[in-house]
Amino acid sequence: MPHALYVHCEILTSKLQRKLPLSPETFYKARKVLEEYGLIELVPSKSKKTKPYRLTEKGKVVAREIDNLARFIRER
Repeated sequence: MPHALYVHCEILTSKLQRKLPLSPETFYKARKVLEEYGLIELVPSKSKKTKPYRLTEKGKVVAREIDNLARFIRER
């Protein structure tokens, strides 16, 4: 199953959080780590309320590798 952020290219934090079975605290910690590793980035927005994120090029590569590994495991 492709990752929500990978499929949608850009997604609001609130929508992404609803798609993941994580507590808010865990979600925000994970988001911070992904951002620190350069896998996701905040998309410039005119609204101060919405915070869309997208995968960076590095994040897209990592997401594809995860999908490839998951497919390999399912096929075994």
